[in-house]
Order: sequence, then C-alpha cells, then structure tokens
Amino acid sequence: DDSTLSVYLEYVSGGSIHKLLQEYGQFKEPVIRNYTTQILSGLSYLHKRKTVH
Repeated sequence: DDSTLSVYLEYVSGGSIHKLLQEYGQFKEPVIRNYTTQILSGLSYLHKRKTVH
C-alpha cells in the first residue's frame, strides 16, 4: 500500500549506547563486536526490504 509510512526507531538492549558509555566507560572489544554485529544485522534487514534509513 503506497499510502502507508512506517517509521522504525532504534533499539539497543540495556538502553542507549550513550547511556551505557557514561555508566560503564569505554567498552571492551567483545562488547563492541556484539553491538556492531547487531547494528549490521539491522541494516541488512532494512536493505533486504528496500527501506530507507
């Protein structure tokens, strides 16, 4: 349906990345790797559905 506009909001388990950095300080590499994997998975999902981001 061309009359529908869907808006996707970011989701980060545990709160925003900014909040987590303020609370815990610099992330260790495994944490960064985990977030990067989740972000890339989300981008792949959007690209497969031809969704603008």
